[in-house]
Amino acid sequence: MMYQRILLISVLIAIFYGKYVNAESLSIPNATIPSGYDRITTSDGTTCESSIASDMYVQTGLMGVKVNKDYSNGSSMYDSKNLEGKDNFGIYAQVVIPIGKKRKRIDCNRLYELEIRNLKAQLLKMKLESMSKNLWDE
Repeated sequence: MMYQRILLISVLIAIFYGKYVNAESLSIPNATIPSGYDRITTSDGTTCESSIASDMYVQTGLMGVKVNKDYSNGSSMYDSKNLEGKDNFGIYAQVVIPIGKKRKRIDCNRLYELEIRNLKAQLLKMKLESMSKNLWDE
C-alpha cells in the first residue's frame, strides 16, 4: 500500500511539474545501489556476510547544464531568442522500489552470539586455569 502511494505521488508530481521544465539536455544519473554488509569471522575461520542495504531507497540531487555564452548582447535574432542554448537546471528524486517477492536474507546474528559465548567461555577457562596454577604454586 505504501509503495502504491509513493508511486502515485511520483507520477502526479512528474505530470504537474513536467510542463514547466525544459530538460532536453538534462539526464538523470543512474541510480546508485547502496551497498554495505556486516561480516563476522569466528576464531576458527568461519565467515558470515549479510547485506545491510535496504531494498527500497530514495536518491535525490541537482543537475544542470551551464552554457558559456552571453546572450544579452546578441547581434542577430537567432542569438537572443535561442532557448536551447540557455542554462538549464533541475532537481530530481528517484524512488527505487523492488518488484517481486521479498528476498530472504542471511542473518549472521546467531553466529555472532555463539562466537561471543564461545570467547567468554574461553576467557573464563583461562582465568580458572590461572587461578588453579596459583593455588598449586603456593
